[in-house]
Amino acid sequence: MLAYPTEAQKGRFISIFWSIFNLGAVVGSAVALGQNIHSKVRRENRARQPNSTNPSPIGQSRYT
Repeated sequence: MLAYPTEAQKGRFISIFWSIFNLGAVVGSAVALGQNIHSKVRRENRARQPNSTNPSPIGQSRYT
């Protein structure tokens, strides 16, 4: 904070600071969304379905 509020203004200054602070996260996530919104990654890879021959992930090897 760059200013010293009076006792009556403390709540307003904190709320303005907190709003600006949280807008940073909103802008950051909007940038990430804008970069990925038209990505060419196949949508099937986003949520993989279990293998139909072995539906249990236990015992599956990554190298087979």
